[in-house]
Amino acid sequence: MCLVLIIRICLLPLFFSQMRATQRMQVLQPQIQRIQRKYAARKDPRSKEAMQREIMALQQRHNANPLGSYLLC
Repeated sequence: MCLVLIIRICLLPLFFSQMRATQRMQVLQPQIQRIQRKYAARKDPRSKEAMQREIMALQQRHNANPLGSYLLC
């Protein structure tokens, strides 16, 4: 039982970082959806690349890592 508690205490910082990353991505979600709607009608590779660049710039501006929310899943 003590071993389980020790492991959980060690994983607590990872849990909090995962929760912060999830919250950041939830805050950015409306803006990401707006960018996706902007490029929805365009199917060419250049438009898709431009969309990805805009999304990445948005995430960098707000210090959000999309993979941070999947840390402990």
